[in-house]
Amino acid sequence: MVNKIIEQMRSYLPENESCINDFEKYDVKDVENNWEPFFWVVRDYGTSLCHIGPTRMNKLFENEASRFQIFRDPDAPIGSVKWWNEGRVFFYDGFQLVQIHKVDIECIYANIWYSEIERLKEKYPTEYEMRNKLLEIRMEEQVAERLEKSKEFANSIGDTSLDDCLTRLSKHSRLGVDHYISLFPDFSKHGYIFCEYLNNECRMNGGIIYHGNPKEGYKENSSVQLNPSYGWSIHT
Repeated sequence: MVNKIIEQMRSYLPENESCINDFEKYDVKDVENNWEPFFWVVRDYGTSLCHIGPTRMNKLFENEASRFQIFRDPDAPIGSVKWWNEGRVFFYDGFQLVQIHKVDIECIYANIWYSEIERLKEKYPTEYEMRNKLLEIRMEEQVAERLEKSKEFANSIGDTSLDDCLTRLSKHSRLGVDHYISLFPDFSKHGYIFCEYLNNECRMNGGIIYHGNPKEGYKENSSVQLNPSYGWSIHT
């Protein structure tokens, strides 16, 4: 049965080396390992395959980070095929492979999984309520005092980039209930180190680096030029 479906899929491929290589390298193995329902997009220069059977979907539903993504966008699991504007679209329902219209992708997926996603919302109400909540930026009291002085300094030179950096960090996509940013002082006067924690494990760290005031060291009628790189920026 699997070999028959794979041969049928091969018959739909254009005579394009990139597309054929894409299919043979990735899709064949995906179908052999899991021949539950899937969507398949055949483009001019590549292919995209997306399983929507219970094996794949239940793994997503069991993972907290995946649930947060699904609560924000129920169609997130089909993003790899939904967003292509070109190509032919096929659906394998577990028995046969048929060509469908692109608009049918969401309808088929919704008919199969939206009711289960609604049950997930009831099972994990806290996650659903927090799905769009900004990440908290946590710090010790002395760091908060230091940050307040840095903000006062930033205001004195008319610079908003420090606040912009903090806002960017807090807007990282939430992937768990226990997901936050910890802020620490750097060795430089107005610099900081941050670490993004998810369930007590560090996912990413970096620094909020101060590059200086654009007018530092600048004097009228001087050969010293304005510093082209200034303010605060995030480095990871």
